Amino acid sequence: MKPNLLLVSKSFSKLLVLLALLVQTVLAQQSEMEALRKQLKTEKIDTSRIHIMGDLARMLIMNADSTEAMKLLNEALVLCKKQNYDYGFGHIYNSLGIYYDEISQYNQAERYYQLSYDYYKKSPKENAKLGAATALGNLGLMAQYKGDIEKAINYKLQSLDGWQATNYPEKAIAIGNLYASIASLYNKVEQLEKAIFYDKKGIETRLQANKKDADLGTNYIFLIDDFTKNKQLDSAKKYMLIVKKLIDELKNPVLYMRYYGSSAKINFEEKNYNNSLENSFLMLKYAKETQKSFQEMNADLLIGRCYQQLKQPQRAIPFLKDVLAIAPKVNSTESRKNALFELSNAYHQLNNNTEAFGYLTQYTALKDSLNANETKLKLNDIDTKYQTAQKEKQILVLEQQKQKQNILIYSLIVGLLVAALLGFLVYRNLSNRRKIAEQQVILKEIEVQQLQQERQLVATNSILKGQEEERTRVARDLHDGLGGLFSTVKMYFSTLQHEQPTFGAQPLFQ
Repeated sequence: MKPNLLLVSKSFSKLLVLLALLVQTVLAQQSEMEALRKQLKTEKIDTSRIHIMGDLARMLIMNADSTEAMKLLNEALVLCKKQNYDYGFGHIYNSLGIYYDEISQYNQAERYYQLSYDYYKKSPKENAKLGAATALGNLGLMAQYKGDIEKAINYKLQSLDGWQATNYPEKAIAIGNLYASIASLYNKVEQLEKAIFYDKKGIETRLQANKKDADLGTNYIFLIDDFTKNKQLDSAKKYMLIVKKLIDELKNPVLYMRYYGSSAKINFEEKNYNNSLENSFLMLKYAKETQKSFQEMNADLLIGRCYQQLKQPQRAIPFLKDVLAIAPKVNSTESRKNALFELSNAYHQLNNNTEAFGYLTQYTALKDSLNANETKLKLNDIDTKYQTAQKEKQILVLEQQKQKQNILIYSLIVGLLVAALLGFLVYRNLSNRRKIAEQQVILKEIEVQQLQQERQLVATNSILKGQEEERTRVARDLHDGLGGLFSTVKMYFSTLQHEQPTFGAQPLFQ
């Protein structure tokens, strides 16, 4: 089949535009990284240097510069050990987890995310709580990659609780990401209405916080994929118009990769396989440039399906085999199963039944294995629910016991308070009685003194009265005696007058 020249020309034009946008984005990031490098040169405090190193390394990782990033992270770890800085360890191990996550080495990524969580939990810094919540979200993502949906949801719910409980100004970003991540799990298990609900929650969270960034664009694309998978293509196209404007503003290569992937899926559902193929190739290009192995594998699988629908199975085979090569690296047995099935169909179209049967046999064995694992997960889920119910019962019993203990403690406290109050009242009563008794003794002493004084006063009065009576008697006696004496003298003078002659008076006495 000859290539469509118009299609090739259009693709090439779009490619040139996207390359120009990519260059602008890279230049902006380079400017920010250069600012961090200058800040690192002037910073003298080790703990601050650790923070700068972690931030710069993370940006370098996102720009595929792993050499400088790893050098910075190793230097930062030395400083963390020197300072015994738990928060710094959490920060650097998180960046290491991101590095291994970006290159699809998920076991290593999980290890470093777990270390990040452990050190953040040990740190007394307030921001360490947010770091721990972030690490839990990343651990949930690793569990999701491994197909452990139950574990993934558990981690993400814990992370969501951690973020919702904080007043961190940028928490809308993390909460929006967690909503989107939970939605992707529901998408994976075909509970699409719930997936749509949680993706909309993520979008609402970001819009309320006025966060028009790459995460918002990713959230829109996830919602579009939910609608596409649920055969609601009109809704998917409506949101494609919204996200296209946002992507053109942000000029983010990862968003372009996801956008073209969503476009390819919608085209495929509409049976427009040529357009689906074109968009799939654009998705593949950006996946390789941004080193997104998982998305590269998805693009390969979609290209293989498009070629089969276009009756070109020979072209489909190399892309489907690429999926088989990448799947073990990203630990995706589901993608490997799909590729085996498509390869069986491709070889069947080519009438190569031997190869077709071989791939079909591998597909059947892997499918049975996945079904067994799903059964195991369901059994684990049943056991988990049972254990959870038992724990809830234990918690209820403990709460009841705690309530009884609290009642007993409160009763004892009240009893002690009452006893203390009664003791105080008894003490005060006895004290008052003692004071009253003491006062009565004092009063009796005063009364005795008063009685003695009254007796002395009576005695004194009696003496004075006797003296007065004696004086009166003596005066009376004197009065009576003098009166008689004067009467006698008068009588005597009267007698003398009668007896003397009348001539000159003579002296009475000679």
